[in-house]
Order: sequence, then structure tokens, then C-alpha cells
Amino acid sequence: MSAPFSLSPRPLVPTTKLAGNAVIVIPPRGADESDFTLAVMARLTEVGTEPRLASLGDGGSLRDYEDPVLVWGNLANSDAVRELYFKCLVMTDCRYPGPGGHELRTLLNPYGRGSNLLYLGYSDDAGLKTGGELLLAQLAPETPRLNDIHPTGLPITDFQVELIRTTPFPPLD
Repeated sequence: MSAPFSLSPRPLVPTTKLAGNAVIVIPPRGADESDFTLAVMARLTEVGTEPRLASLGDGGSLRDYEDPVLVWGNLANSDAVRELYFKCLVMTDCRYPGPGGHELRTLLNPYGRGSNLLYLGYSDDAGLKTGGELLLAQLAPETPRLNDIHPTGLPITDFQVELIRTTPFPPLD
């Protein structure tokens, strides 16, 4: 009897080959026609990809895709980010990375299907603007590993931050 899963490690390739591939584009809910979505689709076409808009609203999963995936949004506005959030792969919501902040990252083959996920997380429109400009500038036929995180707020309350700062370490045994 064979195992229902592979025991070999998933391949981790830091760059994402876009040229010559289909790229799945999953914008936030209701943003299929937004200026940023149109700019992403145009840029992906420029670098030699075949971008395809998709949605997870009908019960789908990011696990369903073998092609590179490009996702942006936060917990409140994106089903794809919601999936990543509850799998502890991202932590972007309306509080983190904070006002004007962004999180631009490559998730290396997160589901073991052979391709990377390019991710832009933000809490507000200002974060989408700054992070989006960086994302568009870095999309290339072979996109380098994305790793630009600019938080402006911590994912905990100010009270919790102060408590951590003022609580002494416990005595050593």
C-alpha cells in the first residue's frame, strides 16, 4: 500500500519563472476591473506570461493551481489571503502591516505543487499603492524572490506592546 503523500521534500526555488507560463491572478473580491488589476495584467503580458484571472469565492483553493499564482489583499477583502492567513502563511489584516505599510513576499512552493506564490499584503489603499508600485517594478520574465516588508503597526495592541516592554524576565532557576 502506498502512502497518500510524498515523503520527498518540496522543491524550493527562490525565483519565479513567469515568461512562457500561465500566471493565475487572484485580486481581492470586487477588484477584477480595478486600475491595479489592469496594471498587473498588462505588466504580466509585457514580461511574456499568459495571465488568467481567478477567484476562490466558489469554494476553490490555492492548492488547485500548479502555475505561479499572484495574490494581493488582506484578510478582510480576499478569499485567497483568508486561506493563506488561516494556514499561518501570511498575517495581513486591517491592522498589520498597518497604515501605508505593505508586505511583498514570495511564498516558495507553499503547497508542494511546483510553483511559487507572489504575494502583496496591505492594510489600506496607501499600502496597496506603495507595495503595488514595488511589485509592478519587480515583475520580470524570471522574477527574483520578493522580500520587502514595511510594517507601520504591530499585530498586537499598544497595551500589549507596553506590557511586553515593562514586564521583567522571570528569574532563572
